[in-house]
Amino acid sequence: MKKLGIEHTIVEHSHLVAVEDVLKYCNLTFADGASTLVFKVDNGYIAVIRRDDCKIDLKRLQKLAG
Repeated sequence: MKKLGIEHTIVEHSHLVAVEDVLKYCNLTFADGASTLVFKVDNGYIAVIRRDDCKIDLKRLQKLAG
């Protein structure tokens, strides 16, 4: 990342397994993160980015995807 000029910080920590433990260690909440979910649809794939404290309405997504 240094070669690309991307600012970053390395955080060293003990072994953390559960997402909740990582969030607590980093003093974050689910609202601070996002996940990319990839779904297979009839004509290919779609990617949905959602905040980690939200759920996706799969029936509504299916209607939107056609």
